[in-house]
Amino acid sequence: MITFKLFIPTAMKIDFLNRTFCLLFLFVLPGATLLYSTNSNDKDSSLPQRAVERVYITTDRDSYVSGETMWLSLFLTDANKDHAMSAVSSIAYLELYNSGALVLTFKMAVLNGRGSGSVELPPSLPTGNYMIKAYTRQMLGEDTPRFFQKMISVYNALTADRVEGNVRVVKEKGAVSDSSHIGIMGKSASDMGVGIAFGPAGRLIPAGEALTFTVSNSGEKGITSSLSVFRKDSLSVRKYGTIMDCLQQRNNDGTGIIGSVVPDYEGEIIKGRVISDKTELLRDAIVFFSVAGERSRVYSTAVDSNGAFTFYTTPFYGDRDVVVEMPYADSTISISYELLDPFVKQAPEHIPNLCLDSTLAVSLMERSIEMQVGRRFRVDTLFEYLHRETDPLLKRDPVVYRLDDYVRFPVMREVVTEYIPQLRFRKVDRTDYLQVRMTNEFKSLVFARENSLVLLDGIPLFNHEKILNYDPLRVESISIYTDVYNAGFSTFTGVVLFKTYKGNYPGLTLGGNAKIFDFRGALHPSRFTAADVREVGNLPDLRSLLYWDPVLEVEAGGKREVVVNTSSQKGGFYVVLEGMTVEGAPFLVISEFAVK
Repeated sequence: MITFKLFIPTAMKIDFLNRTFCLLFLFVLPGATLLYSTNSNDKDSSLPQRAVERVYITTDRDSYVSGETMWLSLFLTDANKDHAMSAVSSIAYLELYNSGALVLTFKMAVLNGRGSGSVELPPSLPTGNYMIKAYTRQMLGEDTPRFFQKMISVYNALTADRVEGNVRVVKEKGAVSDSSHIGIMGKSASDMGVGIAFGPAGRLIPAGEALTFTVSNSGEKGITSSLSVFRKDSLSVRKYGTIMDCLQQRNNDGTGIIGSVVPDYEGEIIKGRVISDKTELLRDAIVFFSVAGERSRVYSTAVDSNGAFTFYTTPFYGDRDVVVEMPYADSTISISYELLDPFVKQAPEHIPNLCLDSTLAVSLMERSIEMQVGRRFRVDTLFEYLHRETDPLLKRDPVVYRLDDYVRFPVMREVVTEYIPQLRFRKVDRTDYLQVRMTNEFKSLVFARENSLVLLDGIPLFNHEKILNYDPLRVESISIYTDVYNAGFSTFTGVVLFKTYKGNYPGLTLGGNAKIFDFRGALHPSRFTAADVREVGNLPDLRSLLYWDPVLEVEAGGKREVVVNTSSQKGGFYVVLEGMTVEGAPFLVISEFAVK
């Protein structure tokens, strides 16, 4: 006989439906895995095959100066569906290596097979070739995972630092690359009906003026692509392959499926463990994970017999403070937590040497000046975030009180009593609770008992006396949700959000069972368009990258007009459109124009 133990704290109600769902989930998830063929080569199986995901990443350029921003676009396809977009994974993991060490790790949110973001390369990066490795958790379920790899070159123009053993100085001009020049049109692009047409101004325009061109798709399938517009220089050589080169190698022949890895279906799966000398006493205890500064990124789960826990989250972005807490554990037990590293951290077998010659000197000087000026006078309006925010918990509109619209009181109890009829503080067993007024099944107004969720700048306060004693003069608004909400293993009757002016929970002291972690969320989906560059004023405009759109989509038979604001830089520029149809057929279109 198999028995289940469920730890139910007295201060929290977990209803029968929620517990039933959690137990069913334990049985259904392994069964769901069996719906996939265990061998991707089993073409005769009547069962749907498990997605065999493959990653391809484009960047705005292939070469950078240390301190510049690298812009990325991600394509996630399913090799079992002729490389049509995969809708399975929602997070991709990326690692940046040089020949000596792991340099950076970052994550990218993926929606329907597409993702984007930007990474600021540290100014201290030494000169050398670097390798980007990318993969999803779904790919780790293969017996031999096939990670995507893309090489970039980085030049440190401020110091003589070089990656040891990875840089070679040559005297002959043209020894930097043995590959073809960037100005070659991708095969089959015109046959697919994908092209670029310049506006009435043509291909020669004055510096500082706007260039207009059209991306057209006369084919029968919609396309998704990345678009980069950048200046020609001695670094802008296409050295490391295209999307078509990659697709020729992306197959699933001989790929066996282990199937023991759960993909990031909705968002990152965050794993950790409780550190305690009495872990056995914490089995089935409820642990919470929350993201500070968010409206309601709150997740809960149960601790297993080994002290391990797993949170199934939805994507959140940027470097954040996150809080892990077991609010109902025995206060006599010493508790700490550890969050596990999700990255594989498997270094590439080989990174080719970077060759330096004298022809790079002028371009490196120009790019270095641009980088330094850009870092000093950086203007946020030159790029824009492509947010895909969804609230996993709160769906309906709240009742909102902006406290500056009312007489300010120095005590939180007075604020609630004087002008917020939906709330009240009440003592239960000598402890103060903030209760939310609800409408019950008889359409009567009643106040919830004990288990309303109180959030201060996204951090749950299970001890409501903390919000009772909090300085209301630091609070900008109070939002009230009067429904029943499920957050993982926990159910709450009503949610109350307290938002401070800066969203940084000033003066808050957490309990002894809580720990704050520095956590790196996904890269902000973003694009660089410089649409408002004319409003910058007298700041120098030395942009060599004029435009970057990581997710440019054109429906079948459609067109997209693109407006590019040029900078003070003169010379030739490339327009690179790289992508695929929604069914996985790749294309590469490259054009040129000049600024006089």
